[in-house]
This record gives sequence, structure tokens and C-alpha cells, in this order.
Amino acid sequence: MSHQETLRRSVSDIAPHTRWVRLNEEKLEPYLAEVGQRDRQISFDPTLTDVGDAETRIAFVLMRDATNFGSGWHPHLKKRPGLSGARTTGTALAEFFQKKGAPEVAWLQNIEAATCAEIFGQTMTPPVGDLMNHFADAWRQLGNAVAAQFDGLFGNLVANANGSAVALSNMLGEIGHFRDIYDYRGRSFPFLKRAQLACYDLSLSLPEDSRCRFNDLSDLTIFVDNLVPHVLKVDGVLIFESGLNGRIDAGELIP
Repeated sequence: MSHQETLRRSVSDIAPHTRWVRLNEEKLEPYLAEVGQRDRQISFDPTLTDVGDAETRIAFVLMRDATNFGSGWHPHLKKRPGLSGARTTGTALAEFFQKKGAPEVAWLQNIEAATCAEIFGQTMTPPVGDLMNHFADAWRQLGNAVAAQFDGLFGNLVANANGSAVALSNMLGEIGHFRDIYDYRGRSFPFLKRAQLACYDLSLSLPEDSRCRFNDLSDLTIFVDNLVPHVLKVDGVLIFESGLNGRIDAGELIP
């Protein structure tokens, strides 16, 4: 059973028994129809294609999505004008690739947090320094896996999936910070946020490359991001218990 199948089964089992959030089922069907009509989002991300040749783009996508976390630190980041924290770091990494090209895996295996801060235009001042340490750790883990299992070539990792986004996301899901599998009430929840996003980004970045023309993108699950429940709450699809609403509005960290 794939991680995606496990996640769907776990969600289906747990959803009827949630305690603080419930689904407004009357709203769901018309909401899905509305979303289908208004889904006009731009699917092209220029940073995915402005960084070099195919091998460089693959390295960029995997490195960028390996560090696609840490929104709790974003209020403290030095952000580019008009850009979010994620867009700021993504743009900075693209500029690094444009100037330097794709780094060698050996460089990635030994990267330090201070180098990450330099690449992303940040400082090591707390609490941002903590995020840079996490970024460096994520890149070292990625570099170690590529060196040990794929002859030091990012492209080999992608090629090993044989055109399957599910297979690639499951492979990535075993690497360091890409692995976000949690247990809750005895059930496994393999979210694979960054791993599945990498598959989608690769398909956008290299649509003509056979390694990135995945035949099963539709088998991936929804992008697991904190913005999703926020939007569903605002649009009335999810109903939060009043006490939970208060804790969220107060900015409380909730285990």
C-alpha cells in the first residue's frame, strides 16, 4: 500500500470522530463545484525554469522543496518587498543557482547554517538562526541520500521513480526532512507535504523531460499546508470549536 493510500484510509477512519473541528457537509458539494469554476491559479512558477538546464532544475526543485517549511519563523525573516517568506527564500535560492549553478552533492553534505543564511539573505540572529540550522540539516540529509543511493546525481533519484509521482514521493519521503509521517490514535498519517510538492514542481519545471512526465499526479493527495484549513475555515467548510478559535486567534502554539 502506498503512503497516499494509507493517508486516505487513516483520514477516512478518523474524520467522523474529530473533537474540535468538523466538516460542514451541506457546504461541501456546492463548494467543490464553486472551486472548480474559480480555479484559475497560475501554475507556472518562473523560478522553476530560470535556473539553468535540466539537471540544474532538478537539483533546484529538490533543494528548494527540502527547505519548504518553517512558516512559524517567517514573521522574523528579512523578506523581499511584496513577497512572502516562502517566495523570499525560493527567489533567493533561484538567484544563487543562476550565479553559481547547481552545487556538488559533496558541498551539500557539508553545508553549514551560516552558508544557508548567506544564500537566503538572512542572519544567524535568533530565532532565524534556528531555521537556518534546520535548513542546513535538511540539505545535508538530501545530499547524503543522493550520494549514497543515486551516485551523487539528483537526476538519478528522479529517474529511479520510472515516471511515477507516487513512487518518487515515497522515495523522497524516506529522506530526512522530507519524511513527515505521524501517528495519531494508532493510525499512520504520511502527509509527504514536501515530497509530493517536489513531484508537482518537477512536472512544471521540466514538462518535456521523460523523468518528470509523471503518469499518476492525480494519485497524490492535497497539498498539506496550514493555509488549507485556514481557507476552508474562512469559507465555512470547516467549523472550529469556539475554544479552539480563541486559541488560534491569540496566536497560541497548540501541540
